Amino acid sequence: MTVSSTAPPEYQASKDADLPTEHAALVNTASWEAIYQDVSRQAVARSAYGAWRIIETELAASYGVSRTVAREVLARLKHVGILRKDQRGRWLLPTLTSERITQLYEMRWILEPKALRHATPNLPRQLLDDMRHELDAMLSQPDIVLPQKYDRLERRLHVELLSYGDNQILIETLQHYHALLIANAHLYDTTPSAYDVDPFMEEHLAIVQTLQAGQPNNAAGLLEDHLRGALDRVLGRIDYMVRHKSFDPLPYLKPLSDQAGP
Repeated sequence: MTVSSTAPPEYQASKDADLPTEHAALVNTASWEAIYQDVSRQAVARSAYGAWRIIETELAASYGVSRTVAREVLARLKHVGILRKDQRGRWLLPTLTSERITQLYEMRWILEPKALRHATPNLPRQLLDDMRHELDAMLSQPDIVLPQKYDRLERRLHVELLSYGDNQILIETLQHYHALLIANAHLYDTTPSAYDVDPFMEEHLAIVQTLQAGQPNNAAGLLEDHLRGALDRVLGRIDYMVRHKSFDPLPYLKPLSDQAGP
């Protein structure tokens, strides 16, 4: 089955050049947030098919925003590990190969359990109670759970919960591997699950229950096991997407094979 991506929605161009500096900052913030999620998911989807160059001016034109806003979006995508810059200052979208995904997951299962141990003493009891209640509710009716809920659960555990740690450098380092969270969110939207109930929900629940029982080391071990198991599931979803889906070309993405010239 071949599915085309939806065209990017139209956004109101910001007139930041005509505003005082403090007002321009507010407009820029609102503008990049308005397009960030769409750009990130469009980029991740296409990275499974090859490497690309992103043209900043074309990106700005496609979304009707200033180059300043487009540049802010690209810088943030670089920060979370989706993009990189080459020596010539070009924005590059590397291929999301199985090797790259494996390396990203390896870093996560090394770093996230450590971050969880740092976070545990500071975790609000109410947060764990809320997470457990949400997971119990979703596991009781898995057939009506929307993909957006999966994304929320992933971010609650791997971002919100870990953010309570007292090692700020570790937390900032983990942000460079959030490309996988964005990839997962897109995959939940576009590919079927091989399971009636996605195993990650029960794995999340076991981690939360273990934290509630006051066993942070055991919870960290469960988190590592969860990430190791998630790797194969993500690789399977990406393989399905590449074999069964295609996406319309975007004016701001150029295949790197076409960029051999100076």
